[in-house]
Amino acid sequence: MSTPTYEGTTPVVSDAFLVSYQAAEDLDIGKAVQFSAGTGMAFQVKATTGQVKQCCGITTTKASSGKKVTVACRGIVRGIASGAISVGDIIVSDALGKVKALADATAIDCNTSAGTAIAVNNSRMIIGKAISAASQDGDTVYVQLMIP
Repeated sequence: MSTPTYEGTTPVVSDAFLVSYQAAEDLDIGKAVQFSAGTGMAFQVKATTGQVKQCCGITTTKASSGKKVTVACRGIVRGIASGAISVGDIIVSDALGKVKALADATAIDCNTSAGTAIAVNNSRMIIGKAISAASQDGDTVYVQLMIP
């Protein structure tokens, strides 16, 4: 196991894989980000707009629009919860760069072709697993990232 790397006051622990992107908007630490339009090799990211398959990680640094931002794509990182999350919950992105627990598929999901499609697509949007709990919106939650 590698030595923890610290960004500000928040540890990114255990074999983190960090990538630099260009911020398409002002971003704070702990934001789930998705790819945005970019030109050439200037790969841009912005806060997630919901539960999206374009989520590429969680920011570990703060950045103004147009500046470089560091994004963790693997490892354990701090995120901002969108509602209650339990330890072990599967995590997906949510609006405003927050993260939330993925709702369990129901029998109805698997009894219709539309429901099955939703359940399959939800599995493509998983970004990790909660290793700490959050009791309400805005709480810090630590996420073990598993972005495909």
